[in-house]
Amino acid sequence: MTRWMILALLMFAGCASPQPLRESQQSPYLEQVSKEIDLGIIATLRVIEGIVVVNGKAADTGTPLREGDVVKTGLESRALIIYQDDTELAIPPDTEIIVRSKTG
Repeated sequence: MTRWMILALLMFAGCASPQPLRESQQSPYLEQVSKEIDLGIIATLRVIEGIVVVNGKAADTGTPLREGDVVKTGLESRALIIYQDDTELAIPPDTEIIVRSKTG
């Protein structure tokens, strides 16, 4: 078999040129990381107890945080900001902070 015949068979079988993954084959983890990078997400919120507000709206554990977001805890509330490198920042009761990146 000649080299060209082998190449033609491989191309016909789909082996010679890699095809992009179909959406069903893509990793959900990579998709989430890509979305976080695109949206400027630098941390997530973990509500320990009470009511926590981000940018004037009630927030739950898992709320994504971007630079400049305002996080406010109530009188009997506590929360954690968890950065992408797993560093945690504790927010005590009755506190308002502005989220900043760790590097800037």
